[in-house]
Amino acid sequence: MWFIQLRMEFMQAVQHTTTILSAKSRKQARQLQSCAAMFRKIAFHYDFIAQAQFGIDKETLQVIESYKICALVCEHAARTFMGADQAFFCLDPSLIPLITEQEPETPHRRTDTIEYIMHQSRAFLRKVTSWEGLAHLEGDARRQICEQDLNHIFDGILAEPLVLPRSFFESRKNVNIQLTTEPTLSEQRSINLQANEDLVIKFEGLVQVDPHAKHLEKKIKKAVIVCFVTKEKILHLDDRIGVNMIFSEPAHMLQAEDNQSILLQPPTVYIANVRNSYFTYTGLLSLPKSKTREMLPKTKREVWVNVFIKILDDNSGIWSTGPLQWGKVIW
Repeated sequence: MWFIQLRMEFMQAVQHTTTILSAKSRKQARQLQSCAAMFRKIAFHYDFIAQAQFGIDKETLQVIESYKICALVCEHAARTFMGADQAFFCLDPSLIPLITEQEPETPHRRTDTIEYIMHQSRAFLRKVTSWEGLAHLEGDARRQICEQDLNHIFDGILAEPLVLPRSFFESRKNVNIQLTTEPTLSEQRSINLQANEDLVIKFEGLVQVDPHAKHLEKKIKKAVIVCFVTKEKILHLDDRIGVNMIFSEPAHMLQAEDNQSILLQPPTVYIANVRNSYFTYTGLLSLPKSKTREMLPKTKREVWVNVFIKILDDNSGIWSTGPLQWGKVIW
């Protein structure tokens, strides 16, 4: 489903940007800044999806990477267009090979769809970098040419059908982790602690590998348990991929979304060995201290404890497989 979700997000971002270009509002620069941020967020989503697919096949990885690159090209085009009176904007490192590497032969649009997307992105990026050569033109003339190019880029993206890897039609997941905690994290039944009491929490997990991917079983070495405390429930967000990204990298993602105030303290990370497809770890989670609580000792405080599981493989690669859990704690 995430292929469809990200496709819809991508198309909505493109259509929104073309609408802003045609409107020619005084606020256009600020609006395009928002569009560029949307494209970057979509690229991050594609990147996270690749990290979440342990044992991902080459074809699926190539599809994800091609759409991620396309989103980054759109971001770069929007940012460069905003600076129409400036020469150039910094490139995301992922885009550098598209400029420095030799142009391969044009792939067939129908038989080599993934390579065609990369070919298209390479052509779009080189068109944007060619705007440097327009510095001699007056502002409006240069802007008009750049706007025509940008519309051409977006029209080309909208014209391409969605590419789906074969794995999309196979409703299976290579790895599934069953996680339990003691005490149980729950929305309905909160964990009650005494004032200044730390939470002792035991994690137990069973790693289940799909029969079609049994070779991955020996590659799983450790479970990385990310535990963080927030002042409100994260799961109210509609963006499922975005929620998983927050659980995987809470400090970074909440800061990126300007919601860092939700996070009450840096995340705590525990690492457990996986043996015979099983792991267990008992950790101590210190809850945030409050000056208000010291002055009003009878005042109860409520927070949310959130847990996310990652896998560490035999090559020290980290995979954000999940699952995620959350529960209310009162003390």
